[in-house]
Amino acid sequence: MAHRSPVWLVTAVGLLAVLAAPSFPGRAAPAREERGCTVYGDKVASPARVLLGESVQVRLTLHADCPPAVLEPADIVMAIDRSVSMAQDGKMDAAKSAARSFTAATDLSLHRIGVVSFAGTAQLVIGLSQDRAAIETAVNGIGIAPSTNISAALDMSAQLLRRDGRPEARWVIILISDGSPNQPMPDPRTAAIRSANFAKIDGMRVFAIGLGRDADPPLLQSLASGSDHYWFAPGAEDLVAIYESIAVVIASSAVSDVVVEDDLAPDVTLIGGSPTPTAEVAGSRLTWRAATLPSGGLSFVYEVEGNRAGTYPTNARAVATFRNADGSAGQFTFPQPQITVVDPNEGVPCSDPNAWSVLVHAFPDAIGRSPSGGAGCNNRFDSGDWFGGTWPGLPPLEFQLTDAGGTKTLYRGRSVPGPGRVDQRLLIRACDPPPYRLRLLNEDLHGYLLCPNSPAEQLVTARAYARSPFRSTEVRFGFTVPER
Repeated sequence: MAHRSPVWLVTAVGLLAVLAAPSFPGRAAPAREERGCTVYGDKVASPARVLLGESVQVRLTLHADCPPAVLEPADIVMAIDRSVSMAQDGKMDAAKSAARSFTAATDLSLHRIGVVSFAGTAQLVIGLSQDRAAIETAVNGIGIAPSTNISAALDMSAQLLRRDGRPEARWVIILISDGSPNQPMPDPRTAAIRSANFAKIDGMRVFAIGLGRDADPPLLQSLASGSDHYWFAPGAEDLVAIYESIAVVIASSAVSDVVVEDDLAPDVTLIGGSPTPTAEVAGSRLTWRAATLPSGGLSFVYEVEGNRAGTYPTNARAVATFRNADGSAGQFTFPQPQITVVDPNEGVPCSDPNAWSVLVHAFPDAIGRSPSGGAGCNNRFDSGDWFGGTWPGLPPLEFQLTDAGGTKTLYRGRSVPGPGRVDQRLLIRACDPPPYRLRLLNEDLHGYLLCPNSPAEQLVTARAYARSPFRSTEVRFGFTVPER
């Protein structure tokens, strides 16, 4: 597989379309109507409720809705290495096949493709054309020659675009090489970088592909217009997918120069190594950069831990800045998701011998007759419930006991298997007198439903203790399964 982040490696190709060309030195931008994309996003923290010490995943997503008016023609030059090493391991055949696939995926009623080949020198194989058959014939005719001169390839590609490129089109160079340059002397690498910089100054977007184990990734990355404009293909079989990915990136680049900055809140700590894609981390700030906003959007993920018990946001500020299709600067502010962090030691059971006890009893309540006349949900753990049970066991259940106002946590804990084989129990001892609120915290009940007479939150009043001289009461949670 090609070595790319999953955010960028897209293998489905749509119609190739590109954004309006901004004004660059040495190139006049045509007059055009104002137009832009609507950029939107979201930020979610999951799970929203955790115990102190548990991690929370934070996900930011960014998308753009662009009107058809921003789709502009592109003039694209494919610069293909034809050095002797390209004849090995089927690399030249694969490069030609990928170039043909790229041409087949391009809407040549709107875009144009030219081809340059290079070895010790560069050769113009075909100028910017909309003749699909002529382009494919030109690609098929590329031969093999000694040496590698990447500088000459970039210079000839840029010269073609400067001379024949349409001012309203996006100018693109796609260069592929399987090795390091050895021409021109005395410093072929510096010459290649200089040529790439001249092309980029004139507003050309340079994509670079390294093919095989002898490729020069550091050099090719420096030639590309950004980290997301460089691809590495370990083998020839990866090239078609890479060319398809480049087609999608070009087609989806109406929003460019994306920078996402996320300032973490002081109450959370970043879990090292968790940001995906890798972020620049400086203090409490995470930063991601992307040259374009693809049609499928961008996604950034990381994990944090809460530093204290309570409810608070995961970040102080999260903002995306970008350049819109009309050339204007844009900004989107992400929402601030909140998390609730609970101290597992909060509400330790009361040790006072005169404490009030709450026995929580949870069980599958599928047997018996309910008050409404139906089967089950009679709020009793009948012998049939004990013997029959249901298909899977109940999941581990977590309960919280608070004061009547819900502001003070008296106890939080998980139930344990009860003596009835399929039931669960939890004994809570509280020093504070009733009334209480007892709440089941589980959101995922593994397919079970709470019985109508067993709501997730139940009020425990002083009257519940009137029947017992030992300050104890039982609260039942009955579960059933939906009809299948």
